[in-house]
Amino acid sequence: MKILIISLFLFLNILNAATLQSAYDSAKSGEGYNKLIILNKDSIYTGGFTQNVQMVCIHGNGAIIKLEGDTIKVTGPSRRIDIDHCVFLVNQNAGSAVYLNNAVSTSIINNTFWNINDGNNFRTCLYFKDCQANPIVLQNNIFAHFYIGVFISAYKSDPGNLLISNNDMWDCQTSYMFMGNWTGFPKSFKPYPGNQELLSYPEFIDTTNYNFALNSSSPCIDYGHIAGFSYSGNAPDLGALESLFSKFIGTNVSGEISEDFTKDKSPYIITGDITIPSGKV
Repeated sequence: MKILIISLFLFLNILNAATLQSAYDSAKSGEGYNKLIILNKDSIYTGGFTQNVQMVCIHGNGAIIKLEGDTIKVTGPSRRIDIDHCVFLVNQNAGSAVYLNNAVSTSIINNTFWNINDGNNFRTCLYFKDCQANPIVLQNNIFAHFYIGVFISAYKSDPGNLLISNNDMWDCQTSYMFMGNWTGFPKSFKPYPGNQELLSYPEFIDTTNYNFALNSSSPCIDYGHIAGFSYSGNAPDLGALESLFSKFIGTNVSGEISEDFTKDKSPYIITGDITIPSGKV
């Protein structure tokens, strides 16, 4: 029976598979973004895209994005991408999962990046080139099995304007690497502010069957950065999926939203497809 349930789960995920490019092409504007991409929970998306508008946001809702030789590319001095709650599966033939060149900034929060091979294949997960106009925000993410977790290249002698904290860099040969274009060889650096960075096995439930939820003993539970909301003293989890074992307090939402979003009930955790009627905020 257990084998049948697992097989059915994988079959349903395959049925729900779509391309990230199609989700990008069909995305409408919202939340101040030119394209607001809202992915479906328990679905798999394949491939990347090249951003051709100024502002893009991806709300992953725990969906899986498989990058097999593909990359999310953001190039241009006025472009920004924000990504949250996505599970990225990167194979050995892929380049960087996310590549930004001369972009204004990015906010990458509560994502899981999993190299399905190991950290000896010289893969870089996130690559930022000359992105120093605004902060690069990296918080509450899990990186696993990468040669380099985050690589920053710039025409300066330091990594630039960063806000990095509460990430888990498991089995990455180098967590954070910087190369100034005249300083010679790349070198590792300590992130700023660097609060509560982990180098611990995240203890997912079952990566073989794409279950990237945290098990009860994971060090990533209640270990996230608290960003502007009241958590009653408890922090959110690291990674794309909030665990069943967290003390984190938020408001779960799904279906049609019948009341206005308010700060006292923040943060809102999307647990399924949602519909927001006109006039609701």
